[in-house]
Amino acid sequence: MNIGDVSNAKTPAKVTYDPNGGEGQTPGYDGHVGDTPEASENKFTNKDECKEFAGWNTQKDGKGKTHQKGDQLDPLTGTTILYAQWKTKDGCPAAPAALQELGKTGAGITPIAIGMAAATLLGACLMILRRQRHVRHA
Repeated sequence: MNIGDVSNAKTPAKVTYDPNGGEGQTPGYDGHVGDTPEASENKFTNKDECKEFAGWNTQKDGKGKTHQKGDQLDPLTGTTILYAQWKTKDGCPAAPAALQELGKTGAGITPIAIGMAAATLLGACLMILRRQRHVRHA
């Protein structure tokens, strides 16, 4: 009898897989408390051609317990989420450290790109205004 058994009915537990910046589906595992399933094969893809799957982790940022396909997981106690971890392929330029951290969290670079574009546009507008002022005083 497992810890979660009640009247000989096993308590459900499962493993789900999070793409963590990737796309697609990786089937999970539906079982019971106390089960020790194996980590699944990755079925996710990453639209960044310079990223490849590096394994699974119990934390999104990769600071938890790492697993590879076929590793036996700890006994289930409820829902376990394994997050895909992505690394830069050999021969591809590495992103700056700040962008790598954003990639691990799944936040993406869209907010940074929008901020940089806005700052560039603001700078261009200020230069145009300054030139117009200079022309009027000349």
